[in-house]
Amino acid sequence: MHLGGAATLRLAGGALVVGLPLAWGLSADQLRVLITHQLALPPSRHPELVRGLLNARLRKPASEKAATRHARLLAATDGLLAEAKQVRDAAAITAAGGGLSAVEDAAGALLRAAAIERSFTAFAAAPLASGTMSAFATGSLPTAGPIRAEDLHDGWRLRLARWGAPAHDVTALREELAAEHPGLAEELRSPASGPLVALDPDAVALDELGAAAWRALAAEALPAAVQGPDKPWVRLAELPVEAYLPDVERRARQYVEAVNAVLGRAPDGRDELAGTLLRRPVDVERARRGCRRTVTRTPRRRPGWERRCWRSWWSTRCCARAGSASTRCCLGAWPARTA
Repeated sequence: MHLGGAATLRLAGGALVVGLPLAWGLSADQLRVLITHQLALPPSRHPELVRGLLNARLRKPASEKAATRHARLLAATDGLLAEAKQVRDAAAITAAGGGLSAVEDAAGALLRAAAIERSFTAFAAAPLASGTMSAFATGSLPTAGPIRAEDLHDGWRLRLARWGAPAHDVTALREELAAEHPGLAEELRSPASGPLVALDPDAVALDELGAAAWRALAAEALPAAVQGPDKPWVRLAELPVEAYLPDVERRARQYVEAVNAVLGRAPDGRDELAGTLLRRPVDVERARRGCRRTVTRTPRRRPGWERRCWRSWWSTRCCARAGSASTRCCLGAWPARTA
């Protein structure tokens, strides 16, 4: 078992590779559940063959001919995959302690791991981290070509410790996981308490890593577009302030547009803009993410006098006339009965 740079858990060359973001973001118990889920297999005389077939499903074909063979492999191993999912979910529940509470714990571990993977992947692919910004005009940074951040994981850990994870919507992720794990679907769709992506205080303790190890982990996590021996390394901690300005301006523009959407107009000035951000942060964040606000309305139960008056067409006609005898009778009787 050794550490990997991406936020994944996989078997490579007979060794289990645990992504560093997962080691930071999961408790020791949750990591045990995740490892058990990954290693579990359906009963077979040839477990290595079963694991090889399951791993082969994850490969991406490099040519059209390989794509045809891969499609046949997927069709031939659909039943094996369905059985493996059931076995792995059951093993995860057992690793969580068994019982009803273990079902929630196993689902929570899988959900947190998937949320960490998605959030960290987006963080590593961001222009500032992966070096895909057009150019930097100040400092000793190169002004042409992509750059790579060797302290990518330190930046991720600092981001979680100080400001929390980048905004992300896990609604679609919950549905995807519920389809992948039918036995845990109800628990996966249930709302979780607290943030899904954060530094876990009960995470496994890790040894200190050297500069070469940090670079190797960053190289594994960064997109393929910035890989190569000719690509320079930089440190996020040493970037000039000007390097962050494009991203700051983009985010500020998003929040101004979100305030416009919440108010239905442009704010009168900076005071109204700042006031809306402070007083209605949830509405502004939902507008920034493009989420529509859903309001659940409870059907109004009509008062007793109104129900009595609308029982017949004659009562409807009488009550529609203001000042009629039946209207006065109903209105006069209702407060007395409800007092």
